[in-house]
Amino acid sequence: MAKVIFITGPKDSGKTTRMKTVASSISGCDGILTVKDKAQRNYYFQEIRTGHRYPALSQDLRFSQQDAWGRFSYSHEAFNKANDYLVASDASVMVLDEVGRLENSGKGFYPALGKLLARDITLYISVRTDFLSSVVEHFAISDYEVLEICP
Repeated sequence: MAKVIFITGPKDSGKTTRMKTVASSISGCDGILTVKDKAQRNYYFQEIRTGHRYPALSQDLRFSQQDAWGRFSYSHEAFNKANDYLVASDASVMVLDEVGRLENSGKGFYPALGKLLARDITLYISVRTDFLSSVVEHFAISDYEVLEICP
């Protein structure tokens, strides 16, 4: 069972920045960061070990297989690739940025998150404060720590 540490805070509070700090300060850490462009209209998944980055959510781009979530379209291909990457990693410390409504509805990082939670690893998960209790409940996470980012 994973040791879970939630990095939580409101939207644009610095959760991804904190996740980057965690990833760069722990040797051998792996996972996925969700980084945005300067205009905050497009988001990319970045694999920590490889540095590879690919478009995932967008207000501007159209994907071959996509769904809409709020004002964004998200790429099935990007989530499939990210889920495969996460499950294939053998790291003992992982980061997953960001979990929320999609995962609570069985989409997004849902397939990988269930598998990562069953491993004997340390798992850092960023989640907005508003979604923390629903993520904890949905994935039946009973033992966890919370590091709250205050804007």
